[in-house]
Amino acid sequence: MSSPSLLEALATVPDPRRAQGRRFPLPALLATALLAALCGHHSYRAIARFAHAHDALLRRAFALTRLPSHVTFRAVLARLDPSALAQALTRYVIHHAPPGEPLALDGKAIRATMRDFASNKQDFAAIASAFGHHCGAVVACVPYHNAETSEIEVVRALIDTLDAQGVLDGRTVTLDALHTQKKQPLRLSPVAGTT
Repeated sequence: MSSPSLLEALATVPDPRRAQGRRFPLPALLATALLAALCGHHSYRAIARFAHAHDALLRRAFALTRLPSHVTFRAVLARLDPSALAQALTRYVIHHAPPGEPLALDGKAIRATMRDFASNKQDFAAIASAFGHHCGAVVACVPYHNAETSEIEVVRALIDTLDAQGVLDGRTVTLDALHTQKKQPLRLSPVAGTT
């Protein structure tokens, strides 16, 4: 099977807009936002400024007659399913990661997402990710909320998913000491030739 292009991977993300409100193809809009984010432009206005600064290149690359405004980026990105986007990007990156790439699995809190700071119901948004040591890319990630589940549970589920997809075959996986829990074995497929 050939490796999908970024636009092909993004085409699998469900479009949250009504059919009559789609002036821009979702894959092109998401690819523009991703390019902007990779260049350090994270707010809706900054993404739109990035797009307009690269107007001719982006219109040619994505066959657009014009580029979205910050209002369009906000309307689409605010309603987008983050899990579906993460799955699409995972499929794309997995196909492009070097074979045998060692992976580091870890959870990270997302800045400025803390709620109920002073209470025992404190919550924050976080992401568990599998990061390629050499390629410097996130191969897979899963968003979660601290109040709903723990990093340990999410990382274990991510390991199970990656293992079921065959992504972990022939790869070294590193984890924090947090994941060395008693009586909680990781269920990985054995490496060929070992017992």
